[in-house]
Amino acid sequence: MSKRNGATKNTPKSESVKPEGMWGNNTGISMGMMPGREVFGPLFFITVAPVFVMLVWFTNYHLQGSFMALGNSILDDGFIATLTKATPSPFTAKAWKIIFTYMGVQLLLMRFIPGKEFIGPTSS
Repeated sequence: MSKRNGATKNTPKSESVKPEGMWGNNTGISMGMMPGREVFGPLFFITVAPVFVMLVWFTNYHLQGSFMALGNSILDDGFIATLTKATPSPFTAKAWKIIFTYMGVQLLLMRFIPGKEFIGPTSS
């Protein structure tokens, strides 16, 4: 049963509601404004978001929040050199200690405090 405009109506499960007029087509498939957005949009955000976060953290922590200093650093040293300064290396002893400590705590929690098994809804 579905409820539209306050009225209750029986809708068969095989009937699917297709949105009308999605970006000028009537197929019900959203094409958006850019072809290939199912691939390039997520790839853009996967690659840009971590870089942006690291640069904002670097600006706030090391440059006292000055985006002008960040811009000057990029212009003087280059983008890659500034990004290398802003990104901590995962190959230091401290980084591996943090990673292995986190792994150990999580394994202990899974082993000794497992909780009851939960089965979520199945996907089709």
